[in-house]
Amino acid sequence: MANAQRFRPLLAALRSPGDDMQQMVALQELSEVLSISMEESLIGVDVGELVQALIALVGGEGLAAGNATVMLLACRCLSNLLEALPLSGSILLRHGALDVLCGRLLDIEYIDVAEQALTVLTQLSHDFGARVWEAGGLSASLMFLDFFATATQHKALRCAVNCTRSILPDQFTQAIDVVSVLERTVFYSDPQTADLSCTALLNIISAFRSSSERIQRLISADLLQRVLASIRNDESVLLLRLLVAVSSSSCECAIRLLDLDALAIASSILSAHCVDLHKTSDAKGSGHERPLMHMSEQAWEALRLVLVLLPRLPTSAESFARMASLINGSQKATEDSEAEGTGLLHLQAIYASTTILDQLQNALPLLMARIFTTTINLPAKYQALMVTLKVVFCLDADRLRDALDTIDLLRIVVGTISLNDSPLLSGLSLLIIRLVLDKLPGHYQRRFIREGMLDTLAAMERVPATAEPQSGLNSRSSGSESEDPSETLSANSVDNMLLLRGFKLVNIHVPASARNGAIITSQKPLFVGAQSGSYSGSGSSISNLVKWISDQACHLRQTLHAEISETAYTQTGHLQQLKQISEQFSSADGTAESLQAAANALAQCLLSSDGVTSYELLQSGLILALVSALEKATDPKSAIINPLRRCQQSELNSLSASAVGVLISRLQEALGTVEQLHVREAYRTRSDETHSPAHMLSKQIRFSVSPATSRGSTDPTMMDHMEQIRQAFQTIRVSVHAVSSFAVLETYLRPRVTLLLRNRQEEGAEIQQDAKTADYQGDLSSRPGNWHMVFVLRVGDTKTEVKASDNIFRVIYGLCERSPALKEENPWMQTFELEFYVESGPSATATETCPLVSSVKTDSIGIGPSGAAIVHLLKILYDLLQCTLEADTLSRLFTNHSITAKAARQLEDPLMVVCSALPDWCYQLVSIAPFLLSFETRLAFFQATCFGYSRNINYWQTRARSHLHEAGSSRSSDNIQIPLGHVQRQKVRISRRHMLESALKMLDLYGTSKSILEVEYYDEVGSGVGPTLEFYATISHCLQEHDLGLWRDERTVNDEGKGKYVYAPHGLFPAPLGSKQSSPEEQSKSPDTLPPKDRVIQLFKFTGHLIAKGLIDGRILDIPLSAAFWIAVQLHLRSSLVSSSNVWSWDQIENVDPPLAKSLRYLQDFVDAKSALYARTDLSLAQKQAETAALCHPTDQAAVDDLTLDFTLPGFPEIELRPGGAEIPVTINNVHTYIDLVARWTLIDGIQAQVSAFCEGFDRVFSSKSLLMFTADELCCLVGHTDADDAYWTAAAVQSSIGVEQGFMMSSPEVCMFVEFLVSLDRKERRQFLRFATGASRLPLGGFAALHPPLRLAPRPVVAPLQPDDYLPSVMTCMNLIKLPKYSSLAVLKQRWKQVMEEGQQSFHLS
Repeated sequence: MANAQRFRPLLAALRSPGDDMQQMVALQELSEVLSISMEESLIGVDVGELVQALIALVGGEGLAAGNATVMLLACRCLSNLLEALPLSGSILLRHGALDVLCGRLLDIEYIDVAEQALTVLTQLSHDFGARVWEAGGLSASLMFLDFFATATQHKALRCAVNCTRSILPDQFTQAIDVVSVLERTVFYSDPQTADLSCTALLNIISAFRSSSERIQRLISADLLQRVLASIRNDESVLLLRLLVAVSSSSCECAIRLLDLDALAIASSILSAHCVDLHKTSDAKGSGHERPLMHMSEQAWEALRLVLVLLPRLPTSAESFARMASLINGSQKATEDSEAEGTGLLHLQAIYASTTILDQLQNALPLLMARIFTTTINLPAKYQALMVTLKVVFCLDADRLRDALDTIDLLRIVVGTISLNDSPLLSGLSLLIIRLVLDKLPGHYQRRFIREGMLDTLAAMERVPATAEPQSGLNSRSSGSESEDPSETLSANSVDNMLLLRGFKLVNIHVPASARNGAIITSQKPLFVGAQSGSYSGSGSSISNLVKWISDQACHLRQTLHAEISETAYTQTGHLQQLKQISEQFSSADGTAESLQAAANALAQCLLSSDGVTSYELLQSGLILALVSALEKATDPKSAIINPLRRCQQSELNSLSASAVGVLISRLQEALGTVEQLHVREAYRTRSDETHSPAHMLSKQIRFSVSPATSRGSTDPTMMDHMEQIRQAFQTIRVSVHAVSSFAVLETYLRPRVTLLLRNRQEEGAEIQQDAKTADYQGDLSSRPGNWHMVFVLRVGDTKTEVKASDNIFRVIYGLCERSPALKEENPWMQTFELEFYVESGPSATATETCPLVSSVKTDSIGIGPSGAAIVHLLKILYDLLQCTLEADTLSRLFTNHSITAKAARQLEDPLMVVCSALPDWCYQLVSIAPFLLSFETRLAFFQATCFGYSRNINYWQTRARSHLHEAGSSRSSDNIQIPLGHVQRQKVRISRRHMLESALKMLDLYGTSKSILEVEYYDEVGSGVGPTLEFYATISHCLQEHDLGLWRDERTVNDEGKGKYVYAPHGLFPAPLGSKQSSPEEQSKSPDTLPPKDRVIQLFKFTGHLIAKGLIDGRILDIPLSAAFWIAVQLHLRSSLVSSSNVWSWDQIENVDPPLAKSLRYLQDFVDAKSALYARTDLSLAQKQAETAALCHPTDQAAVDDLTLDFTLPGFPEIELRPGGAEIPVTINNVHTYIDLVARWTLIDGIQAQVSAFCEGFDRVFSSKSLLMFTADELCCLVGHTDADDAYWTAAAVQSSIGVEQGFMMSSPEVCMFVEFLVSLDRKERRQFLRFATGASRLPLGGFAALHPPLRLAPRPVVAPLQPDDYLPSVMTCMNLIKLPKYSSLAVLKQRWKQVMEEGQQSFHLS
C-alpha cells in the first residue's frame, strides 16, 4: 500500500493537461524510482493506469508542440518498467504501445525520442517478437537504421533477431524487405552489427528452410559472392553458418556456391585450423599427427559446409539408379532431372566441373583422413567420415582408385570398425567399404582380408556364423555380379536395398550430431544382444542403426568369403613369414648373431612393397616373441634395434621411414583395435545439450533421508538413542549438488538430530530422570566431535555404506553401473533412499593420495592380453630409443591417437573430472605407459586430478564463458556461473629490498593453502596478475645467483669474473653437497666456499614449493632446470617403488658438465687400454702388469700418475669421494673406481639431499609423484628451460594471436610496425619485452596465443602540445593491454620500446 500511495501523486501529475513542467518533474522522479525498483516493490501499483498514461505522453497527447523531453522521459519510464517488471510487456501491448512506438520510429521528429522508443520496442520483442513483427515494428526499426548511432543500431538489430525467431509462412513478403536491409548490414565493419545481422538472416533462413524456391528468392547470388569474399579475409563463424544453412536448404544455392569455389575456401579453412598445425612429413597422413584437442568454431562450420556442398545420398531405388548411371558415364544429364530429385541435379553440377571433381579426388579424401585421425571430437569424426562416404559415392571407379592411392583410407575405416566405439562410425565405415568393393571389384578384397576384416565382421553379426542367413536380406545372388563397372551399382538387386537403408540412416544421424552434443555410443558391447527385426518406424533409430550394421556386416563377410578361396585366405600377405620370424626369435639363444638374423628378416618383411598389417602382427605371435627376445638379449640395442633402424624404407633418413618406425606404427594400429577402454559419461538429457558442458556441474541428486531401521552402532548408548531417532525423525526429501560429498548431508542433518534428541530428552525428563539420556545429550551438544553420522545408500535389496568424505556423484554413478535397472534410467529424476545412523567418536578424515597407480602391472590396465603384450613391447622400445631420439620424434611415434582421443574425451566430461570419477584405466595408463598419451592430454589430466576441486570448478566456469563467447550467445551470465565454490585469492605485500627472504616467509605462511597467491610491492600501485608474474620471474632469477651456491657453474676458473648468476647453458643442476657442514666462522673467512648445508636444503625445499605453487596457480615459471635434474627427481620418486639404482650414463654426465665428461672420457681411455691388455692371451700376468704401469695416453703421452689426481670431487676439493680421499692418489689400478665415484657423486650421491628436499617442498602443495607422468624434457618446458621457439615470434604467429581495440585495426600502420618490431627482437630482447609487457620473462606453452588474457593493442591518448613521438608506451600487465602511441616511424618505435624495456623493469606505477 505504501508503494501505491507513492505512485498516486506521480500518476496524477502525468494526467494534468497543459502543465508540461509538472509532467517533466513527475516523469523524472518516476524514472528514477522505476530504475531501482523490483517486482516486489511494485505490488499494489495499478500498472495498467500507469502504462496508459505513459503511452499517451509518448504519443504526444495533450503536449505542447515540440516538447520532446516529456516524450523522452515517458519512453524511459516504460523501459525502466519493463526491466523492473518483465510481465508488464503484455499490458503495454494491450494499451496499444506498439502502434505508438512504431509511429515515433516511422516519423522521426526527435532522434533521442526515436532511439528511446527503439529501446522499448527491442525489450518488447524479446518476449513478443511475433506481435512486434505483425505490427510493423521490425520494418520501423530498420527503416532509418543508418541514421542511428552504432549502439542504437545494435538495439534495432537485436529487435530484428528477436522478431525473426517466430516468422510465419505467410510473412514471406515482409521477410524479403528485412533481408534487403540485413544483406547490407551484415558486411558493416562493426563486429557486433555484422554478427546480429547474420543471426537475423539465419533465423529467416531457418523459418523458410523447407522451401527451396523461397530460399533462392531471399538469398541472391551477389550476397553469396560477397559472403565468400568476406570469409576469405576473416573466417567469420556466423557467415560460415549462414552458408551452411543456405546450402542445406536449397540445392540451387549449394550449386551456386560450388561454382563460386566455396568448396576450396572451406577446405583451406579446415587445412589451416586442423591440419597445418598438426601435420607431419607423412604424406599419407597415416599416423603421426598430434591430436587436435579442441576443434575451433571456424573449423566445425567449415566441415559442415563441405558436407552440405556435396550431394545428399540417395534413399530411393530410382534416384540411386540414375545417380549411379551418371557416375559411371552410362547416362548423361537430362532435361527433366530436376523432377527426379535434387541429388541428381547436384551431382550433375559436380560432374560439369573438372575442378570440383579434382578437389573430390585429390584434396578432400586426404583432408578428411587427417581430420578424422587427429580430432577427438566424435561429431567431427562423424562429419569427416560422412564427407568421405559422399566422395566415395560420387567418384567413378578410375578416380576413386587414384584417390585411394593417395591415402590409407582402408586402414582407417577397418580400424574404426574394429574399435566398436560408436555405431554411427561403424555404419559409415561399412558403407565406405561396401562402395569400394562394389566400384572396384577384385582390387581390395585381399587388402581387407589382410586387415582382419573377416574376423571383425563375424564379431559384428547379430546371428552366429553357423546360422543360415536370412532370406534375401543377407544373401547375394551370383547373377548380380558383373565385371563391367557400369553394372556394379545396380539398384535392381536386394543387396542395394540394404545399402539404401544405410544411406537413409546416416542421412538422419550425421546432420543431427551437434558439435558439443551427446555422443551416439553404446554403453554395452555394441553388437551383443541385438535382436533381428525389420526397419520399420517402431523402436529407436539407434536400434535400427545397430540392426542394419549387423545385417551389412553379415553381407560383407559372405561376399568376401565367396570371392576369395580358402587357400588364398590362408596364404594372403606375410602371415606365414612373420610366424617363421617369430620362431627365429623364440629359438634364439640371446647372442647378437642369432638375434640379428631374425631382426634383418623382420626388417625386410616390414619394408616390403605391400608391408605388414596390424592384424598379421597379432596373429603371428611375433609380439610375444619379440618381447622375450628383447628381455633376454645381452645387448638388445645392437642385436635388434640397430638392424631395424639401419633398414630404410626410402632415402629419407628418419626413424619413421625405418623398419622400427613401421613396426611401431603397426603396433599402435593393433593396440587401437584390441584395446577395451571405455569412456564413462555422465547421463545427459536433451535439455543439457543446449548448455555448455559446465552446466552439468549444477546438477542435483534427490535423496529420501530416514534413520536406518536395522543397522547401527554396536554401542548400547548409541543403539538406545538411535531408537529415539527412529521414533521421532520424519523422512525428509533433499536435493544436493552431485559434486558435493556426503559430508554436506551430515552438516545439514546434524543440528536437526541434535535438536530432536534434546526435545526427546526434555520430554523424558518430565516423566523420569534418565541419566543416560542426559549424558548422551551432553555429548551431542557440548562435545559434537564425539559422534558422527554413517550413511547407507539403499537400492532395492542392496545396501551400500558410504563415508562422509565420499563424493555423491561418484557413489551414485557406481551404483548405476552395477545395477541393470538403474543404468538405463535418468538418475537426475530419481529419488535415492538414504539411511543414516550415529556412531561414537569423530569421523575419519579423508587423506589425499596421489592419483597415480604405481604398483599396477601392464596386464591389469583393462586392454586385454593382446593389448598388454603390445604395451609391454612399446614400453621396451621406448626405453631403448628415448636416449637416442629427440623428444618430438618420440612423441610422434609412440603417441596412440585412439587412446589419446578416448582419454581426452573422458577429460571433457566435467562431472567425471570434478567428482574424481575417472575410470581406473586413465590413472593406470598415465602410470605405466604415459608415452601413449600426448603431452597435451597428460597435461590436462595433471591439471584435472592434482589441482583440486576449486581449481576444477574455476576451469569449467572459464570454459563456459569461452564457449558462450565463441558461439556469440546473448544469454545472461546466469548460465555461466556455477554456484559451487570459487578460488580464494590471498594478497600478500612484500618488499623488493628483501625479495628472497620475503618469499620464504610468504610461502611458509600461505603456500600450503588452496588460495591463489597475488603479490604486491610496498610503495608501488600495481596489483593483480602482472606484479605476481613479475614476482615469480624475479624469484626465479634470485635462486640462480652464484653466491647461493645451489647450482653447478660451467664457468672455468680462468673465466673473467663469475658474474651474479650461474652460467648453465644446459640447464640448472645442483652443485654436489658434501656431508660435512661448514661452520659460520669458516664461511666468514672464505666466502667462496659452500654455504651451510641446512641453508642449501632450505632453498631447495623452497624451490620445490615455489614450482608447485606456480603450477597450481597457473603462473609462468622461469627456472631453467636441466633435464638431468628432472631425471634425478624421477629416480628419487621411483625409489619407493623399485630398488634404487646407482647406474649412470655418459649422456647424463655430458648434459650436466661437458668439461667434466671430457676429462672422464680421457681417463676412460686408460681403462679401455688396460682392459684390452688383460684380454690378450699372448702375455703373461707379469708382462700385463708391466705394460699397464707404462700405459700413456695416445694424444699427449701422459700417464695417470702425471695427472696428480686424488679421490676428491673435481671442482669441489672439500668433498672426498671416499674416506681420506684427499690423501689417496689416482693410479692406473684405481682409475676406473675414480671415474665411477666421480660420476656417482655428480649425478646421485652429491645431490640426493637436494632432490629429497625439492620433493618435500613440492609435496606441500600436491604430490610430487604426479611428475612421473611427464618426461624430463616436458618438465623442462613446464618450468622454464626451453629453447627459444622462433615459431612463436614470426609475423604470422604474432598477428594471429594479438588483438586490437579502441580504433586500431590489424592493418593500421602502427600495428604493422609493432609486429615488425617484435619479429626483429633477439632472445635477450624478447625476454625484456615480455618482462615489461606481461610481468613474466617467457611465453607460456603455446606462445602468444596462450596468454590469458590475450595481448591487445590500444592507441595511447596524446595531450597537446605533445606529439605521439614524445610518449613512451605503457602497459596494463594485469590485462596484457599495451597502450601504443602512434609513432611516426619504425625507428622511433624501436627506440622508445628499447628505452622502456631497459628502464621500466623493476616497478609498477600509474601510467
